[in-house]
Amino acid sequence: MCRAGEGNGCSPDGVTFNQIDLVIIDRRHASDILKIDSRRGPDCDSDYYLVRVKYRQHIAIYRSTGKEKAPRRYNATKLKEKTTAQQYEAELETYQVNWKRESVEGKWNIINNVLQETADEVLGVKDREKRQGWFNEECREIIKKSNEARRKMTERKTRTNVEQLRQKRKEADKLCRRKKRFWEEEWITELEEQHNTQEVRKFYTNI
Repeated sequence: MCRAGEGNGCSPDGVTFNQIDLVIIDRRHASDILKIDSRRGPDCDSDYYLVRVKYRQHIAIYRSTGKEKAPRRYNATKLKEKTTAQQYEAELETYQVNWKRESVEGKWNIINNVLQETADEVLGVKDREKRQGWFNEECREIIKKSNEARRKMTERKTRTNVEQLRQKRKEADKLCRRKKRFWEEEWITELEEQHNTQEVRKFYTNI
């Protein structure tokens, strides 16, 4: 429950506040909760205010066995260039390996190390490509204005402030829907092009 006198639900009259939403937790974990309060700032588009719980989990200490390193992603697309492919092949040939007395595992370790060292030198690590989402600075700015209108309405619920909030929310919703629809259309077009040109790797990575 929120602090005494702090409501998390507002009646339609904009004057009456009640403690409606509660936080339920098992008794043995009750000491993990440090603080509960309602936040009127975030716009949830509801008569209910966001309830925030400050929580500190008591975790048992145990020895970590350590995590395995993820395999490096090399820029293998460079091998499509003839000069790079020739350089890669030439670098591999420079390694003179005598492994007659090596076991199968030893031979595999040698091959693995040679390939990695050559790839580091010739290909380099591939940068992770991250597709830009539809939510951009324009969306962020119009939602900021909508939140400001809501803050004014919360402080003083007049017809003018209520109407301004309704208008700002309508504008923000319209813009965000349009941006998302345009982004999805571009994404689908890009997938179709990759499918038609048999770029299988890019196609599945982009999904």
